[in-house]
Amino acid sequence: EIKSIEQQLSLIDHLIILTTVFILILIGALGFLIGKTIKIMKGINSQLSESESKYRKLTEQANEIIGKFNADGNLVFANDSFKKKLEYSDDELSSLFISDILVGNSSTINKLHPQFKEIITNVKRVLKSKSGKRIYIEGTVFLEYSNEKFIGSMGFFNDVTEKKQLEKSIIASEEKFRQLFNLAPMPMWLFNSKTYQFTQVNKAAIT
Repeated sequence: EIKSIEQQLSLIDHLIILTTVFILILIGALGFLIGKTIKIMKGINSQLSESESKYRKLTEQANEIIGKFNADGNLVFANDSFKKKLEYSDDELSSLFISDILVGNSSTINKLHPQFKEIITNVKRVLKSKSGKRIYIEGTVFLEYSNEKFIGSMGFFNDVTEKKQLEKSIIASEEKFRQLFNLAPMPMWLFNSKTYQFTQVNKAAIT
């Protein structure tokens, strides 16, 4: 019986040793996998940080007016062009709302888009700077959703103020010409050079 018990104990010792070796091998393999996973994650995080840094630099230095707002209309990001055009400092941006810079009705600004549409192109708005100067912009708005709920938007706009001012100047000049043409004491008219049909005549010509 003693010999039988000794044989059983010896077998148990062998099993314990084999189990311990197996566990050590598993721990070593697990440690290797964890180390490799950590290394891969560090590489991914490094790439993400680098991409984010490049993206931030790109948006910061872009000539476009770039701003990001949350669902409540509070500004959460603005690039240098945004700050320069709208004349706001970094300290003032955190408390800035879209209603502070948008000319016209801004209460439904986040409801103007179709439900769950992610990109709105050809967006035209008029902004007002801190000093009250009007800035005409055209561009694209990217809408963000989470669980089918609108959480914010990011806009990329070009400053078209000079273009708008030129259009207004042209319209004003055309209006002045039209008034001079209509009110001139001399009969004046325009006609088609091919058909010789009158296209425009002033009051003096009619009289």
